[in-house]
Parts: sequence; C-alpha cells; structure tokens
Amino acid sequence: MSANVQNCSCVMFCGVLLLLSIQANGHTRVNHTKYTPALESTEICVAGQDGHDQTGGKPIEGTSPHFIITANDSECCQLCSNLRPRCNAWVRQPSTGHCWPIEGATATVAAHDRTAGLLAQPPSLPVGLFIDAYGNDSVRIRLTFNHSAPRDDLPGALRRQSPHSDPRPSSVTNGNIRASTAGGGVTVTRVSDGALLFSTTEYDCTSTMETGYYQWRIRLVGWSSERIWGLGERQQEVLDNKHQTIDFRTDQHNTKITIPFAVSSRQYGLFLNHPGWGSLALETNSTTWTVDMAKQIDFFVTTYAVESASSPYAGIMQNYYDAIGHPTMLPDWALGFWASKQRYSSQTEILEVVRNYTAHNISVDVLVIDWKHYNCVGDWGFTLNSSVCWPDPAAMVEQLQSLGVQQIFVSVHPWSQDGSATYSELTKGKLCVQNSDGENLAWGGWSLPTCRAGKGQAIAEGANCLYDPSNERSRALLWQRLDSSYFQHGISNFWTDGTEPAGAPPKGLPYNAVFHDEISEQSSDAASGTLPAAAAFMLWPVWHSKTIFDGSAGTSWSLARSAWAGSHLHNTIVWSGDISSDWATLRRELVAGLNFQLTYPYWNTDTGGFSGGDWETMGELVVRWFQVSIFTSIVRLHGSRTPAEPSWVPLSRPCDPTDASGGPIEPWVYGPANYSVLQHIKEALQIRKSLLPYMRKQLTTLVNHGTPVMRPLWFDFPRCSRAENVTDQFMFGPDYMVAPVLEPNVTERLVLFPGDDGIRYVHHFTGKEYFGGQLACVIAVHHEGGAEWSGGESDAWLSLCEGLHGMPKNGKHLSTTVKYRFMTIAA
Repeated sequence: MSANVQNCSCVMFCGVLLLLSIQANGHTRVNHTKYTPALESTEICVAGQDGHDQTGGKPIEGTSPHFIITANDSECCQLCSNLRPRCNAWVRQPSTGHCWPIEGATATVAAHDRTAGLLAQPPSLPVGLFIDAYGNDSVRIRLTFNHSAPRDDLPGALRRQSPHSDPRPSSVTNGNIRASTAGGGVTVTRVSDGALLFSTTEYDCTSTMETGYYQWRIRLVGWSSERIWGLGERQQEVLDNKHQTIDFRTDQHNTKITIPFAVSSRQYGLFLNHPGWGSLALETNSTTWTVDMAKQIDFFVTTYAVESASSPYAGIMQNYYDAIGHPTMLPDWALGFWASKQRYSSQTEILEVVRNYTAHNISVDVLVIDWKHYNCVGDWGFTLNSSVCWPDPAAMVEQLQSLGVQQIFVSVHPWSQDGSATYSELTKGKLCVQNSDGENLAWGGWSLPTCRAGKGQAIAEGANCLYDPSNERSRALLWQRLDSSYFQHGISNFWTDGTEPAGAPPKGLPYNAVFHDEISEQSSDAASGTLPAAAAFMLWPVWHSKTIFDGSAGTSWSLARSAWAGSHLHNTIVWSGDISSDWATLRRELVAGLNFQLTYPYWNTDTGGFSGGDWETMGELVVRWFQVSIFTSIVRLHGSRTPAEPSWVPLSRPCDPTDASGGPIEPWVYGPANYSVLQHIKEALQIRKSLLPYMRKQLTTLVNHGTPVMRPLWFDFPRCSRAENVTDQFMFGPDYMVAPVLEPNVTERLVLFPGDDGIRYVHHFTGKEYFGGQLACVIAVHHEGGAEWSGGESDAWLSLCEGLHGMPKNGKHLSTTVKYRFMTIAA
C-alpha cells in the first residue's frame, strides 16, 4: 500500500495473514485476524457449520498452497471429512504443531469470489501518524489505530513522555533532525546535509485475537549501500546485519539477544520501542518491521548534532541512552578477574581452588558459584547434601574474603520443579506465568533427578513452574528465598541464567502466555488485568533483573544471559551464553560483542568458551581468548572442560551426584608441558590491571554519554569506508586499537591502520612506525621480557594495537605517538 494512503489495510504477507471468505449456508461473513507469531508458512484449516468441507477438501483457489481447507478442534488440521459438527476455523503453525481457533463463529466465502480467488479486502482500519520532538536531535514517530491519540503508558523502554500539542504538527524540526507527515507517510531527514534517514513506503495493520491489539507491518526505504549494525547479539561472521531477517521471538534465546536498536552507516539510529514479538527484514532496498501484537507502533529516530566535533556515532549513542536511561557505573570489584566454571561442587572445592589461585599469584576478585548446588530447581539455596557439601555458607564467604575475593555470585534459574521448596506455594498461589485461561503454564526447563516429590518419585521434565516477575507476590517469594539462602550469608550478587526465559517449546513463552503487568508501571488490559506475552515478551528479563535490584535496595548486581532495553537500569551485566570452545566461535564472539555493545552497555564472554574444550589441546585458544576478554566489561574464565578427570589433577567431587562438573578449567591445569599458558594468562591480566585507570575513565564516558568502551573501528573512523568491513579489530576507548590474534599458530597478521597519514602508530615491541591508511602485515611474537611493560600516561595509546581516531580537532589531525603490541605463545 502506498505511503500516500493513511488507511491501514489487511493483506496477506509472508504466510502470516490470510483473509478467508467462505460460502456456508447462504450467508456471507468476513473474518480477518492475526493467526501466528512467526513469519513462516502456515496452514489455515477451515470447515463449514455443518462439519463438511465446503470446497471438497482442496485448497481455496487463489490462496497460497500452504493454506489448506481442513481443521479439527481436537486434532488440528485433519481432513475435513473427519470434522465434527460446528467445528469452525483453526490455524496451525507447522514448526511447532500449535493450533489456535480463529476468532469468530464461522469463516465463510463470498460466492462470487469462488472462481476468481478468495483473498478479499476487508474494511480498512484507519491509522493515525504522529510525530514529536524527543530529546536532542531526535524524533518519536507513532502509528495508532483509528487516529487515536498516541500513548506514553504502553510497554517499552522510552522513559519520558512526549510533549503533546493540539492540533498535532505535520512537521517537526528538532536540532539536526526534521520529520514530516506530508503525503500520508512519515519522512525523516537530517537538517545539516539533507540526508534521508527514515521514510515509510507502506504500513499495514490487522485485527488480532486480542481486543485492542493489532498486527502491524511498516516498510521503510532502504539503501543497497547501507550497513546496519547493533540490534543485539547474534553469532555471525560479519558486523553488518543487512540481508538478514531477525525474528524477535526465536532470536531471544541462548546466545541470541534481540534489542531493536539499529545503528546505520548513514549515521542515524532507529529504535522500535516495543518489547513484543515481531520481526525485522533488512532487504537490499527496503527495511520491513513486523509487530505481531501492539496497540500502537512507536519508533525513536536520532542523529548527531550539527555542532558535534566528535564521531557522529557518539552523538547517536548519547541520544539513545538519554531516551532509555543511562547505566550505573560498574563497581571497581567488577573490573578485576572473575573465577567461574561448571561447576564448583562444594564449599571445600571452592576454597581449595581459590587458594591455588593465590599460590599462582593470581588475584580472584569475583567468585561465581554455578548451578546444581541444590536438590531441586527452585530450592534457590544450598540444599544439595548441605551438611557435607555446603555446611556453612557464611563461614565460606568469610574465608573467601580473607583470600582477597571481593564479591560472590550464585546461579539462579527462574523456574521451580515439582518437589522443590517453592513449587507448592508458587503453583497453589498462581504465582507462575499463566495462560490466558488463568492456568499455570507447564514449563519445559530442565529438572534434576536429585529432586523427589510425593513418594520419592522423580519428576519428568516439563512439569515446572516459571515464576512470574510481573506478579508482585511471585517477585516477593523469589526474593525472600534469595535473601535467606544467600544474601544474609554475604552472597549478594546473582548469576541469572536462562533469562530469555528459556525452556518452553519451541523457544520461549507460548503464544497464549500472559503477564500481570504489576511491575511495568504501564497499562494492562483493563478487563482482565493482564498483558499478552506476545505484546511484552522481551520485558521478562527486564522484570527479572528488577526483582533482584529492588529486593536488594539497588545493591546487588546480576550477570544475565539475556536482556532488553532497560535491563541495564537494574545493575545487569550480560554474558553471551553457552558458546562452543573453538576458534570459529572466538571470532563470532568478537562480532557479537561489538554489535551488542551498540545496544547495551555491559557485555562479556565465557573466556575459553563454554563447551567442547579439551584442556590437553586448547591452551593457545584460552590465551587468545583472554587477550580479547581483558578489553570487555568483565574478565571471566568459565567453561565445562573435558576430560572431566585428568589423572594428574587430584580433585574429588563427592557432591556431584548428577555428574554435572566439567574438568579443571583454571590456568595452571594445562600441565607442565604447557606451563607458558599460565604465564601468558598472567601477562594478559597484568595488562588489564595496568589499563584500569584508563578503563574507569572510559566507563565514566559510557555512563554519562553512552559511548561504548569497546566498539568497531568505524565508530572512531566514520570517513574510512574500509573500516566498516573489519571484524577482527576494534577500538578500546578513543585511544587504543586492539588487533587480537584469532587464528591458531599465527606469528603475523594483517592490520588495518585507519585514518590518514597524519596518524602515527608505533609497534610496541619493534618500534616500527605505521601510518593511517595502511594495510600492513605485522609480526606477532611473544615478548620474552614477560609481563613487565610501561604504558605511559593514562590517555596514551596502550593496547595490543594502538592508534588515534581520525576525527579533526581544531582543524588538524591528532598525531600522538602510539604503541602497538601483539602477544602469542612462544614457539
């Protein structure tokens, strides 16, 4: 539909929407609705009122072959000859097998359309277009049903209300950005150069099964030369998200996080202020946003200020965090070394490991206690053979503190299995996430065989209760357990695992899940007091982090596997999920982290990877991973190593009945033959320590202005088109360029030195100079002098590869001497 038409029409696209008009009993009825939550082929199954197929069981002419005329309310999508009387219309999503009834009594066909094709146009749903100035150099664009006034109280991340004027303006200029609704669409341009940033070509909406909610599709102009960065975290080879389709439901899963903020190479940012299901298709010459269920569409578009002397992307990030809220500064203890593994099985093992770290002259600042220290998921406490394995948590904390450990995190999964200490109270009190019928959802997260219910019978997976962080009583119960089991013993921080939330088929919450909306400070369905999960799915991790933040009066920090815009307001650091231990994953992790930190402030990776690593062969990989991790928000060694019991490591695990503990992970376990691995890791940690004054300075800039500490080269070199393609180098603040080694057995690598020849780079070891604009092969050798090296002033260049950004200052390029350092395992 043309952008010159304001009316909103119902159309079929991507196999999601279908208007059926079927002849039955001489009456004609039109029924249009939203059927499925994903852009995929869908089967529409229809029967007449008398229980017989009105078209002989064949697809309706003119429809997609994915749409078949067959349905049953007990066995979805059987042949129509099997239908029971009064069976109506159903929809089935093939990938999941889930079925839902189509809203309305009967779908019928207009007789005159039977031979010409049956996709009829429903009555149009008019749409109102509203534009407002919002913050600096930014505008807010909202599309509403039937020209109703835009609302500020709906689920989302934008924190301030928009100014309202009557009549609503058709054109708004706010600093360096201008928006207009002339011609029936929305166009946004940059004032300083006239560049087109945002322009609608189509916008469609249809009714859904939820009263007052609509499905939307907004198609925008795209450019073949445009690059799109950000949008959360994905495991991919390139930074550019162009030519991809992102599903907001299935891409909110382990190792995948969707935050719908895009940063464009045309130097603007675009945020969809909606936490529900949908998708984004980034095609060559168009961009299509689809939202499955929302009362309005809400976009935030921003660009840089006219007078900006820094990178234009710095202005975009400033405006983004001004809109969604600025993060809290990371505490000093978080900047040190974190020790973690799958899993420390007992209090005794933890103390032994930390003493070994001390003996190897490695300070452990943060200690992480992983899962299965309990009998049942949902005990939320040290319940696994506690008299033997966890006899005195408070004493353990005191001993760890005496060894230099500053903070302890403990793993918390958000569901409770039958037989746990909380299951009965959660289920009887209706404190689990519920479906639209008010019933507790049967959650599919993993369960433990150590848990027994009733007469000691093991509970199968799938009988779990997912606690509901949108319900005040459910939040209170969780925090009460965390407080009494951990917080009161001195364990005040939490590893919030599985916070997508994970566990339900196919991935995430089912379509009929609802929230109570008591925590969102935003409106719910007035009739039911609930909020459809499809309209607010990605708020789940935000609410969960807020449970811990509020319960601890803002003192606790969370290490979460998932997040959305707003999670950062609750002291939440994100890690990238359960990744593999291999070189390809290390390369993908760098891409994932660079994109994610364009949408979220704090990110880290499992150093060494989580699964699949063999301690006998992966020493070089662990060293190279450390040389990347020391530049991320936190440095955390973690993983599940094999073999589980190397004969030369005298570890015993009397507290591991499920055999969940991986092999040793610590830097010294790689054996005498690989002792240099330990030395390289210690050198990397020493570099991190020497960089802390500089890092604190950059974190202050992040907190106040939104500029990522770790960012792609193009962020600081916006005029260097070559930098847009670089995925294996990055900036660490404005003064350091990091060029890590991401391949095995490498003694040299190509390095791009961006900028022009007014920028000078100096190799830290050889003293050789390089200049901006060069692509050079640089020797990467181990420095035999060990970890002793000097970095100069706190604002000097100091890193694996160091350089100065190419933005002019006072009409001249900066030419500060830089230092460039590579490290690798000595031959």
